[in-house]
Amino acid sequence: MLLRSGVFGAQRMVRHLWRMCFALLIAAVSFFLGQVKLFPESVRAIKILYTPHLLLIALLIFWLFRVRFGKEYQRKVVTAPSATS
Repeated sequence: MLLRSGVFGAQRMVRHLWRMCFALLIAAVSFFLGQVKLFPESVRAIKILYTPHLLLIALLIFWLFRVRFGKEYQRKVVTAPSATS
């Protein structure tokens, strides 16, 4: 990475999204599944505690593909104007 002079554009955003969403996923798992006894039995019975994890994973995949293959974050190549006089 140092030889290439860093990471720019889509690669940088994808890496940032991955790190942030993975950290949020760990926090959500710790809260919703690690503290199951704090939720009422009716909530535990219908397995709604898995919904935030599945939603977070789906959003992560969506945004990773949108940023990686979208045109907003692609590196723009600027060429010098030719001098024709």
